[in-house]
Parts: sequence; C-alpha cells; structure tokens
Amino acid sequence: MREILAIQGRLISGVKQAAFFTQLEWVKEQCLEKLGFIPYPGTVNLEVLEIDLPKLRLIQKEEGIRLIPPDPKFCEGRTLRASIESIRGCLFIPPQEANVHQPNIIEFMAPVLVKSILGVEEGDILTIEVERG
Repeated sequence: MREILAIQGRLISGVKQAAFFTQLEWVKEQCLEKLGFIPYPGTVNLEVLEIDLPKLRLIQKEEGIRLIPPDPKFCEGRTLRASIESIRGCLFIPPQEANVHQPNIIEFMAPVLVKSILGVEEGDILTIEVERG
C-alpha cells in the first residue's frame, strides 16, 4: 500500500553538480524507462524544515527505484516518486558517500524547470509529496 508523506522545505541553491548528472545518457535513459520522464538539467534543492526531519529519516530508508550506472566510476542512486504542487518527478537520494549536501537537504528531479513554472525563488517554502511503500 502506497503512502504519501508531505515534507516541507526551504528552497536553496545547490552545488551545481546536478545539471551534469541529470544529463548523463544512462541517467536520462533510466529515468525515462523507470520513472517516465527525462530530467530537466539540475534539481530543486530543499532544506527540510526541522518539524519534518522525522519524515525525511523515514523516506531515506526506502528502497525506491534504483538508477544503476553502467560505469563503476559513477555511483548508484535511488529515487522515490514525488511531486511539488502539480509537477510530477522524483526525489533523488544519492548514496551517503557521494552526497555533497547536508543530511537535511533533499533533491527533486523533474522533466521541467520547476522554479520557473512555480514562480518561486530561494528562501520560499515548498511542500514535496513523496510516495513510500
């Protein structure tokens, strides 16, 4: 049975590595095959609000849908179907050893430029709905 967890976070700037990652051929192919979309270059980074940190810990334990690199120099990542407002995409969870963010930062991948469509900017609070189970 699927459960939806709503997690609120503050929109922040990332470290500018996701645009490269999301445009790798194997990432685009697996996202299309497994998630139904090709990711827009980059991710939306949210700093999870303290009240929702217990929910973040729950979703970080989820198996999710794996993105498996064909080349061992890249790391595998997990995704969970998610949405921000009406924009469907996925939460991307890198392995701990490859995570360049603080533990309370989450990344959302989508087929569109989310910030532009929603008209949001750094510091705004957004709600991401994440599917579990």
